[in-house]
Amino acid sequence: MGSFVTQKPHVVCIPLPAQGHVNSMMQLAKLLHSRGFHITFVNTEFNHRRLLRAKVCSAVQKNCLAPLCDLLTKLNSSPNIPQGSCIVSDGAMSFAIQAGMELGIPEVQFWTASACGFMGYFHYQELIQRGIVPLKEEFIEVTKGRGLLVNWCPQDKVLLHSSIRGFLTHCGWNSILESISGGVPMLCRPFFAQQQTNFLYACTTWGIGLEINNDVKRE
Repeated sequence: MGSFVTQKPHVVCIPLPAQGHVNSMMQLAKLLHSRGFHITFVNTEFNHRRLLRAKVCSAVQKNCLAPLCDLLTKLNSSPNIPQGSCIVSDGAMSFAIQAGMELGIPEVQFWTASACGFMGYFHYQELIQRGIVPLKEEFIEVTKGRGLLVNWCPQDKVLLHSSIRGFLTHCGWNSILESISGGVPMLCRPFFAQQQTNFLYACTTWGIGLEINNDVKRE
């Protein structure tokens, strides 16, 4: 049994601590596990208590490298689990590349964006230089005590329900795929990142969405 444990491939999965990214990485982890991999799924304690807060991405890049290196060292020194064979990190968790280099563990990036959104990221600097994409940073702040209560539910199953006739979405790629799978048309209100690209394709190329502009009112 001991030799089996040491030889079994061990993948450390590191999602960006936001629900859509966690969902995608979890699906990949399940597929790898079903094919015989030992999986360590990394999440922050903060993310267990609260899904997301302002500036989480910048905090992740600044604060997570050292704890990740400590975790990987502990995993590889444990006699009860196989040695780490590979790190699979979300494309937004680029600090994992450095961790893999420092510890000599192969590292691959798992991008959860759409193909069109990824190509937008890939050519982002060129798009800025050409004036096609304005360089602008925005943060949505949730203040303690006035905050946002989020009850998580399996959105893919909700969209498959026969009573659902439309979906108001921010155009995240998970939401787009789940809406297409459920055959549900979309009201689109993108906010940032690849969402505008997904929105453009959904509303103008694929014909499965309708734009809600900035002047939208409750009625």
